Amino acid sequence: MLVPGWMLQFAGGKKQFGERSWGYVSKIAAQNTAKWGGQNSAMISQTRSTPGKVKILGKGISTLEKFLIETDNSTLSYKNLLIRDFICVLLLEGYLTNGNELWKGLSKMSRILCLDYDNTLFDHGTNEIPESAMEAINRVRSDYKIVLATGRYFNDLRNRSMKEYIKPDAIIHANGSVIEVNGIILYESFLDMDLLQSVILFALEHDLCLGTFYRSNYYNTNPQKLKERWFLKGNNDDWIIRDARELIGKKVYSLFLDDTVEAAALIEKNFPALRAPIMSEETGGADVIPRNISKAAGIKTLLDYWNQTYKDVAAIGDSMNDYELIKFASIGIAMGNAVSRLKEIADYVTTPISEDGIKNAIMYLEKYR
Repeated sequence: MLVPGWMLQFAGGKKQFGERSWGYVSKIAAQNTAKWGGQNSAMISQTRSTPGKVKILGKGISTLEKFLIETDNSTLSYKNLLIRDFICVLLLEGYLTNGNELWKGLSKMSRILCLDYDNTLFDHGTNEIPESAMEAINRVRSDYKIVLATGRYFNDLRNRSMKEYIKPDAIIHANGSVIEVNGIILYESFLDMDLLQSVILFALEHDLCLGTFYRSNYYNTNPQKLKERWFLKGNNDDWIIRDARELIGKKVYSLFLDDTVEAAALIEKNFPALRAPIMSEETGGADVIPRNISKAAGIKTLLDYWNQTYKDVAAIGDSMNDYELIKFASIGIAMGNAVSRLKEIADYVTTPISEDGIKNAIMYLEKYR
């Protein structure tokens, strides 16, 4: 068994495992790579096939057998099989006495769970995250990096408390306009200021309901219409809504069109540089973002940062701003309340958000893995 470079790179980090640093493990791995390609590799393969039955002369055979039995899973990816072999060698050589914690840390590298927020995780019908959803997410935190992929900007006053509650490993804000990992901003882009001005003036001219939440304030081209739409959705928030023209000349990530499906089509027709993926086929609503911005592009930035690929990604969403992400993920799951086009390309359609949709989606992932 040859230890791949990405594994050695990960093992060379600064985290501690017992009394040995990851750097120490990396050094041992590098020194013994050639030897591990021979006899011990054959021993591990034989032991994996019949754990507990094959006698091997090795310093850590009892812990090796226990580890193989505990991690026995015929659906493990090729990368995770390599990780398991890597740990087996350390056990055989006596460099580790327990492989389980190392397994949890290394195997988590290979899995990313990407979650949309509105009407996927956060139920607009109850104005809360279902308890079953958070229980399911917390149950798989040791196996997945949790990525929140949302049209919202989660560092503002309105959303900050939910960010602290969900505790994601990374966030794709504003449909990919901002990418954040552990508080570090990897990428940030803003709407072109001339384009921002043009689309705001167009919305005013055509009586559209276009705006955003910017620095703790709502802005919209039609505040009265926005309030009426909020009321119909059961949203009675008493926010002061400012004139959207105040946004002109500001650094704005994206806009939201709280209007009909036809209004979204009108924006796309008149502004080729923008797209307006809809939230609902019945009530409309659409993010207004540059064509080069998407959640899929956002996850690509994270994958490059983590040295991973789309094969490592599972994604769950409900709207057209999730389309590319669901399409490119190795497992794409649509909510039962999702738009029809998303359901058509999804690998699996879970129940609606109000019927334990996230819980059932994660149960499907655990079974699939």
